[in-house]
Amino acid sequence: MVHPKFGGYVLGFGIDPAGNEGLLSEYVALTNGKNFIATETFDQKTGKIVKVLAKRNNTSSSYGTWGVFGQHIGLDEYYQTRKQTFPVLNPLRGNTFNAAWLLSVQQGYYLSDIEGNFSDSNVVVLTYNSDTDLPTVFASNIAAGTFGTPVTINDEEFCFCESPVIALDDQANEAVLASSYSTTPAIAIADLTSGKVTEFTGVGYGFVSGIAVDGAKGIAVTTTGGGGFEPAGIQYYDLKKQTGVQYLLPCSDNGGQNYFPLSVAFDPVHSLFFVEQFDTTRSSGTAIDIYDEKGNLQQMLTQFAILPVSPTPIALNPKTRTGFVYQDRTAMALQSFGY
Repeated sequence: MVHPKFGGYVLGFGIDPAGNEGLLSEYVALTNGKNFIATETFDQKTGKIVKVLAKRNNTSSSYGTWGVFGQHIGLDEYYQTRKQTFPVLNPLRGNTFNAAWLLSVQQGYYLSDIEGNFSDSNVVVLTYNSDTDLPTVFASNIAAGTFGTPVTINDEEFCFCESPVIALDDQANEAVLASSYSTTPAIAIADLTSGKVTEFTGVGYGFVSGIAVDGAKGIAVTTTGGGGFEPAGIQYYDLKKQTGVQYLLPCSDNGGQNYFPLSVAFDPVHSLFFVEQFDTTRSSGTAIDIYDEKGNLQQMLTQFAILPVSPTPIALNPKTRTGFVYQDRTAMALQSFGY
């Protein structure tokens, strides 16, 4: 278990996928309507806080952790009214902010997501135009401080109102998006070098809540919640052929109302996909289903309390075959697991 130093709510976390530490941010609501905020590193093995990197009291600002990317690079966000800065730990084990990622979000846009990979500090950034509600994606290298040309997805299927999910294909330098609210999903592939966007119709039915990509094999995996008489499922896509196949999640053949999937994560060392599955019928209400690259269920972990219903991250360390999720729906602690 990892408990924030000051007993607050966790606002994002990540772990070094090739190291020993993790990163989290927290806030404690004060009686005067303001907050106490902090960002901390923690030891993955013991769960103990290693160092408080920054803290502020009696403030309306906030810290948030985006994650740990590539080779030991921690990325945080300090948000003030109409101003965002992005402190960086390079490397995370240095336990100090020693750089800044100079992301500048265009006026009229807002930041939605940042996704990366395990091999380097390349990421894809998802922003939205507040007027059109359409997404724009672009590449960046956090360590080098470089930014690619923005690519707009001019399709209302991927508007912010549909809450599309995104992943980085680090081999093809492409952003892969999936979106659907109550219909068949749509898939978009944005070439972050040329700016070309291609789309195709996916498989499954209902809200898309998670995505992960194995760039080496050209595979994307998504989850949909089903609805009505349509089951919840996990979908495997061949990104080159633009074809997909769906597999039913455990116990999800009843229309998906009680057993629905959330986020997806990928372990590139052991070629495994991790699917967070919410279960409304058990007091211990969340499982993590582990699949191979052919859609075969390899393991089902059930030692979790009920996690937040909205998609939450699964952070993995393939070196130690361990991962972290929120401890429960209050998001006041983290819990590790082995696989």
